[in-house]
Amino acid sequence: MSGWEMTDAPPDDLVAYRATPLFTAGTVPGGLLRDHKTGTGIWGRIEVRAGILCLARAAGGEETLQAGGATWVAPDELHAVTLSEDAIFRVVFHRRVGTG
Repeated sequence: MSGWEMTDAPPDDLVAYRATPLFTAGTVPGGLLRDHKTGTGIWGRIEVRAGILCLARAAGGEETLQAGGATWVAPDELHAVTLSEDAIFRVVFHRRVGTG
């Protein structure tokens, strides 16, 4: 784990390097609906454009995001999402400056 707690702000020196396409309930990859994680040193920022997305963190806690909401997932943090039928979201991947 990164040593980061979900209540902490992410590091200030993160830089975005890749984003997924927009996903809907019909296009979301099945792997995102099951427990999964980003790689070591990779932060994910989930951005909800429409509908509702629920993020379940394996270490405990759930977060419900509505349109316009966003949250961070820490490196190696096991998590899964569930979506409303009208949900649209993407994930923007970040890493620390100088690590990629």
